[in-house]
Amino acid sequence: MLRDRRKYTLFALVKVRVFYLLQQMITPCAEGLLLFDINAFRFAQVMARDEHIVAVGEPTISGGQHIIHILGDIGINASSSNQDAAWSFIRRLLLPQAYTNTSHVDIPLRINDFEEQIAEQMTPEFSEFDFPMLGIAVGDEMPKSSLVIDEEDTVVHVYAMTEDEALEIRRIIDSAVMGTRADVTIGMIIEEEIHTFLNGSRSSADTARILQNRIQTYLNEQR
Repeated sequence: MLRDRRKYTLFALVKVRVFYLLQQMITPCAEGLLLFDINAFRFAQVMARDEHIVAVGEPTISGGQHIIHILGDIGINASSSNQDAAWSFIRRLLLPQAYTNTSHVDIPLRINDFEEQIAEQMTPEFSEFDFPMLGIAVGDEMPKSSLVIDEEDTVVHVYAMTEDEALEIRRIIDSAVMGTRADVTIGMIIEEEIHTFLNGSRSSADTARILQNRIQTYLNEQR
């Protein structure tokens, strides 16, 4: 994990797993939503129409929590002989100029970029032209984002973000915690070797030794 000793404030969020609850129904329905960008929750609200959506978090032992799932993390190997060069590369990805388009709604890494993105989404924009095919006339508010939701090409729109929506997005993100991850390859190695032990063809000591060697080889190859 990158340290803040480099004086870079990191917004450690790539993707937040949000669980929302559709209320005001005879049988409440809990569903999962992957928050790839700041408008995903807003689209869920639009598609729910008159239903009230509350982000309650993923069920855990300690209660509902919004979980951060990293899609493509970058780190510096502790045994690398090129740590300074690796840090130089990662540092470039965290500089202000690395994220320059706040009209994109993917969740940025830097807090300043995130706040600029929220401000841009809260600023309404109005059409200077007629777009008859879209049902937009001069002076109409323009959608901030649009989404096709079915095979019939039904499109839903979200417009300028309200104060309440901004507060809800911030609440979800600020309360998110890092989720645990499992290495699929390591899991496959364990599954392959454990069968030989379970059918009695190999001792526990030999199985542990082979697992240690295979997993260590795999980890070395990732450096």
